[in-house]
Amino acid sequence: MKEVINNTVLFDENDSIYKVHFPDCPVVPGSIIIDMFLKVVISSRSDCRYEVGNFNFMKFVMPGLYSFSIEFESGAARCRLYRDSELLSKGVIEYEAVI
Repeated sequence: MKEVINNTVLFDENDSIYKVHFPDCPVVPGSIIIDMFLKVVISSRSDCRYEVGNFNFMKFVMPGLYSFSIEFESGAARCRLYRDSELLSKGVIEYEAVI
């Protein structure tokens, strides 16, 4: 049975990153989106080795509130970021238990 995490994330418009990442039109860097997903996966699957797979960014993500889902199945966390019901980004983080 798949485990699924559904939650929201706020990319704060007052974060200092936006002073340098397109100051006149702030865009959330892809690395911050991936880092957010990785932190959630690590908190759910501790004592593992992680590998970030291919992430796709379909649209620019502006600061604001977004929903996300992470599906865990067979050593892979399938990550998706949404605004309303529109898919904005998706990717995979693989994990393997360290013994």
